[in-house]
Amino acid sequence: MPEFKGPDPGELRRRITIEEVERTQDSYGEDQKEWTEVASRRAKIEDLAGNLVTEGPEPQALSAARLTFRYYRGLSPTTHRLVDPDGATLNIQEITNPDGRKRWHVVTAVRVL
Repeated sequence: MPEFKGPDPGELRRRITIEEVERTQDSYGEDQKEWTEVASRRAKIEDLAGNLVTEGPEPQALSAARLTFRYYRGLSPTTHRLVDPDGATLNIQEITNPDGRKRWHVVTAVRVL
């Protein structure tokens, strides 16, 4: 397997924000989520396929993206999400550490438009 070489510095053009969820309950016992910014990284963002989901009351446009950025310890699809420079939220689907050395993350995420 060839060694993973991270992107060239010029490819890390976009700043993303990493947010972490805090789950609480309101006075009625309902679960609440509050997202807090925990880090930011320069990233290479590659847009992948998009589609339209018609389930539910209103159709939603979804767009997949692949993001490559410096490693963030503890990153998880269940407790973290990403925000791109345009303010769009990206829900993490898959996280890889391609070189196995904790230098880079390659994340596949879905942007809800």
